[in-house]
Amino acid sequence: MARPAAASVFPALPAWVGWLALGTVLLVRCLTVGWVADDLVFMDAARRETFGELLSGRHGILGYYRPVSRELYFWLFGRLLGLGPFALHLVNALVFALMVGVFAATVRRLCGARSAWFAAALLILFPPTGALLSWISCAQDLIATLLVVLAMWWWVSGASPWWVAIACALAPLAKESAIVAPGLVLALELMWRRAGTLPERVQRVAPAFLGAAVAIAIQLAVRSGWPAGTAVAIWSPAQFANAWRLPIDFLVTWWPPHALAGIGAALRDSFALTAFVTVTAIAAAWAAERVLRGRVGGVTPC
Repeated sequence: MARPAAASVFPALPAWVGWLALGTVLLVRCLTVGWVADDLVFMDAARRETFGELLSGRHGILGYYRPVSRELYFWLFGRLLGLGPFALHLVNALVFALMVGVFAATVRRLCGARSAWFAAALLILFPPTGALLSWISCAQDLIATLLVVLAMWWWVSGASPWWVAIACALAPLAKESAIVAPGLVLALELMWRRAGTLPERVQRVAPAFLGAAVAIAIQLAVRSGWPAGTAVAIWSPAQFANAWRLPIDFLVTWWPPHALAGIGAALRDSFALTAFVTVTAIAAAWAAERVLRGRVGGVTPC
């Protein structure tokens, strides 16, 4: 007997377990890396300075102002909670898992379940993900991306535009490249939500740009108090000169240098682990496919 499909945004548990297992197998070694380079600088600043002084951006590594993912992150988790490298890696892994889940939910709302699973798989299997989870300071990238994805999710789920504004304000304060968040919200508005008058559409999108404007104002205000010559130019039009290469660079990351040699070494030195990863990937895809097939026609199997 069939029953109506549940209204849940997230796919069923078996498929999630499969992808979680795959991500764990592929990325668990990243959690064993200790302090690296910038980690020590940020942690030292967090332990020496008060939180208010840290927010001035004059400590740690000058040039960029990322209080959400640098000062707050290392002060809260490193100084206040006293977490070590392994625990901080777990925090980053949790941020990554949440990012994958929210992104998959967003894609599912927009494009359907199959596209959502493909999007989740891309994030888990994306080669640079290993680097992001190996370096504690890459919390900057992870937190910024999570906030951008949250802005998209709150838009597609019909949440208050002010939640979108908060995400768009915090994201560039985690990493400057997240300034694209309002543009993504605008693209979603133009491509997926065509209903409503022009004033209504402006009312939905304007808070996202207001949030980004607040972030820019904070950046400029803080930077005005820095010593001369220490601020790095950001959001410059010159950065777009080679933007056309980004899709190519993205594709190249899927086949990094010496990929064949690496695969050969994995088969030679860690055949059991390689086989386990392969079987886990197949099992995850199989579980996802069964769940998706069960939802064809708007029903799920009993």
